[in-house]
Amino acid sequence: MKCPNCNSTFVKPQKGSFSQNHFEGISYLSVLLSDNSITDFRKSQIEFFCKSCHISFLSPWLNINDRNEIYNKKKRVHNSGWVSLENSIVGNSRLRIQEVSFSFFNKAIDELSARNKSVKTYAEFNCPFSGPRIFFFSATGSLRSRLSAFKSSVKLGNNTSIPSTIETFFLWINLFFFSILILFRYFRLNSDRSITINKEKFNKIFSSPDLLLSYSTCFWSGNCVRYNNTCTGLSNSLLFQEVVSIDTCSKKYDLVFASNVLDHVDKPSDTIKMLMNRTDSLVIQVHTRNSIGFQHLYALNSDFFENLKNDFDVIDLGVLPSSPSHSEQGFLLINKSNT
Repeated sequence: MKCPNCNSTFVKPQKGSFSQNHFEGISYLSVLLSDNSITDFRKSQIEFFCKSCHISFLSPWLNINDRNEIYNKKKRVHNSGWVSLENSIVGNSRLRIQEVSFSFFNKAIDELSARNKSVKTYAEFNCPFSGPRIFFFSATGSLRSRLSAFKSSVKLGNNTSIPSTIETFFLWINLFFFSILILFRYFRLNSDRSITINKEKFNKIFSSPDLLLSYSTCFWSGNCVRYNNTCTGLSNSLLFQEVVSIDTCSKKYDLVFASNVLDHVDKPSDTIKMLMNRTDSLVIQVHTRNSIGFQHLYALNSDFFENLKNDFDVIDLGVLPSSPSHSEQGFLLINKSNT
């Protein structure tokens, strides 16, 4: 057996380390497998640890053809990112993962400042609704301004193909309950904001950020659709100045943030190298080990990042809870040639 990240044959099974109870991807896997075979497939998985790159992974795993089928079948109805967007409009009380992202981002800015490094150009990588930018949008504007920005962006967003009757029905059902939530929050003070943001510190950084994209079937539905708009099309007008494919991007950024991305790509080490060609400083937020499962190909623990110290300065930004049962960990990577 070879490590899917680095192709090393120095892998060993991790007995008892993988929680069979963690099964977030059941709705995706059920696209391909009957209900009776899902449990069998899960039980057949074993966690392995690579001694070369220090990454943990599960085997057996869905091959790329299976992942493509999931992507194609689930693309039109995937909406978890949009829920984060909607919550950001009516208030940030439920943006826990994004709040964690912002905390890591804040720590990274302070660390770079201590090294006399300024951040004038900034980008986020892949999901537009999971990083610190959307939390800043939610936490710093009034409810009226957020609603106005969203309304304008929906009009400006890129239209997609007309959704099916069933998709339209559920879209309107969701929009109905979303409207009730907006009305509820409109007549309620924003007393649930649990973080105070120094707007002056971050205004310039977030004034013209870019979104970097890289296609991967491991994102399941990388360009999800709602309100007859794509997530990237809407975020382009609402959150980001420009949406750029990382394969064709010629820009160099002072800082890039990758939030819960690397455990969804085929080769995390290659993705890190690709990102570090676009920036001198990279913030990486990943799930802790207990989140390895069907949506997450890998567990990137502290050993993995410790192993990167030959190539980069690695600063551990700590571990923060994102829910009662899950935590996030953050790391700042800096190119050694620029330290």
